Amino acid sequence: MVRDLILAFPQTNYCALGLSIFAIIFLSVGRDYVNPWVKKRSPVPLPLELILVIIATIFSVIVDLKKNYDVKIVDYIPQGMPMPSLPHFDLIPYLLNDAFAIAIVSYMFDLYAVGLMHTLASFFPVYPTGASLSRSAVCEQSGANTQLYTLFSSALLLTVIVFVGPLLEPLPMVGSATSLVLIYDWCLCNFTKARWRLDRMS
Repeated sequence: MVRDLILAFPQTNYCALGLSIFAIIFLSVGRDYVNPWVKKRSPVPLPLELILVIIATIFSVIVDLKKNYDVKIVDYIPQGMPMPSLPHFDLIPYLLNDAFAIAIVSYMFDLYAVGLMHTLASFFPVYPTGASLSRSAVCEQSGANTQLYTLFSSALLLTVIVFVGPLLEPLPMVGSATSLVLIYDWCLCNFTKARWRLDRMS
C-alpha cells in the first residue's frame, strides 16, 4: 500500500489534495473545539458536514474546479423520482441461495420492516439498503436521541433528490470522501476508548 502511494505521488492533483487538507482541518477543529463550545450554549450542534458541503460547492462554482484544475466533482445528479418497473426475475436463480441464507439469519421481528422495504425498493433502480455506520455517526454527532431522526433525514434526502440535486453537482468528491473518512475515524476512536474502559475494568 505504501509502495503504491509512493508510485502514485507524481500523479497527485494538488488542488484536490489542498481541498482534502482544508476539509480535514475544518471538520477536526469543528468537531473537537467548536461543537463542544456550541453544545454548552445550544442543544443543536453545528452541522459541520453540511457547512463543508456548501462551502466546497460554492468554491467549486467560483473557480470551476473541474475545468480549470481537473478535480472530480459529483457532476450529473438525476432529478425527480424514477418510475417503478418490475424487477429482473431472471436473476432469481442466481440470488436464491444467498437470499434464503439471509432470510434465515435475519429472521427477527424488527427486520420485517427492512424486508418489506427491500421488496418495495426492488421496483425502483435503487441500491440495497443496510445499516450505515457513517450515517449513524453523523446523527449521533448531531444530537439525535431517537429513531425519529430517520423521518427527518429521509425527508431531507427526498428534498435533495427532487429539488436540490442539480445544486450539488459541482460538489468536489474529495469533500464527501473526507467527511466519511473522519466519521469512521471518530467511530474507531470512540470504539477504542470504550474497549479500553471495558478491558481496564475487567
